[in-house]
Amino acid sequence: MTAAQIVQVIVLVARLTGQPAELMVELARAESGLVVDALGDRAALTPASVREASLEAGGPGFGEAVQAGASGGLFCFQWETAQWAAERVGLEIGPEDLANPWVNAFLAAKVLEWGYGGWFHAMGRVPEDVRPQADDAMFRNAAMWEAGQ
Repeated sequence: MTAAQIVQVIVLVARLTGQPAELMVELARAESGLVVDALGDRAALTPASVREASLEAGGPGFGEAVQAGASGGLFCFQWETAQWAAERVGLEIGPEDLANPWVNAFLAAKVLEWGYGGWFHAMGRVPEDVRPQADDAMFRNAAMWEAGQ
């Protein structure tokens, strides 16, 4: 999937869910660099190292890395957060589903809608002209995260 196709997916999901498309694209860019199988945060793994390890006998895959604590996918969800959001909308997902850009973008849109925008650590790296103000409804349940917290 090309970067342009990934952006199209995010924009479509944003429009279908009533979220600001430009914000969602920039948030995904800040979280994952628009990499659908990105891994980060608590795991010292990269998509390349996971793919490399997966080729070795018994090496971890994306789903295993997510279960082990890596944040995963376009919006770099922690597995527990993704499970919570999916259950809230009636979706059954597995950790490997976080590499699906449709699933990841949909869960991100719902988390923003529910007021948990502060859960996205990269929100502070979204360009100021796109990022909502701290008093926006998308931060009503989780204030914007700042480095050092």
